[in-house]
Amino acid sequence: YLRNPLKRETWKVDSLQDLSNYDTLIFAFEQRALSKIINAIRKLEQHANNGKDKYEAWNCTGIELVEAAKAHCHYFVVKNYLQSLDKVVMSPSLGKVMKSIALLYANYGIDENYGDFLEIGLMNEKHVRLVRTKILHLLQEIRPNAVAIVDSFDINDKYLCSVLGAYDGDVYNRLYQWAKLSPLNKTQPRPCYGDLPILNRQKMSQELKNERQKATFNVKELIDLLNGDAKATQKRKQL
Repeated sequence: YLRNPLKRETWKVDSLQDLSNYDTLIFAFEQRALSKIINAIRKLEQHANNGKDKYEAWNCTGIELVEAAKAHCHYFVVKNYLQSLDKVVMSPSLGKVMKSIALLYANYGIDENYGDFLEIGLMNEKHVRLVRTKILHLLQEIRPNAVAIVDSFDINDKYLCSVLGAYDGDVYNRLYQWAKLSPLNKTQPRPCYGDLPILNRQKMSQELKNERQKATFNVKELIDLLNGDAKATQKRKQL
């Protein structure tokens, strides 16, 4: 795809159904990757033309190079993920779920990085709204299978070692039993209970007053500065 020129055209998406088209989604990530790579190359050339050697130019273009690498990897994963769905042998029911997950991954990736797509002129505000609506629809599709999808990773409770993520889903009893095992809960109340200033309200209040008295500037002046002026402060108080 690096041999192809960056196409300055608007994304051909007019409906939610268009956001299920593999080629349409792949094209978006391809154009984003191309733009990031071109930008990194231009930065390298700019630094080189300004007299920097190749090592210094590379270091000065570090941010752009990382962004280009991320965009390329994102494009690579989306492209191969979507295209592999038609090649892997699956039952119709599993194929439907896997397609929904793949579409969610692609559309979510666009929503997370929509600024990049807007920057190159590929998308507009309408497209962003459609993508976000599509994500909500896909989440509704996937929701009934969410637990089964997680179970499919087949991670044993012994290795997961999670109170919240145990297979039986008995969250509250597990949390309670886990809390009882903590050494901090062997006594009631905890030994340090009386030593915590936050629990001694009278002591805390006095310490707070003492700290306020240490101020070496006019607090009201700073308040007015942050609000804009004294009138703005007064107006804010009235609200």
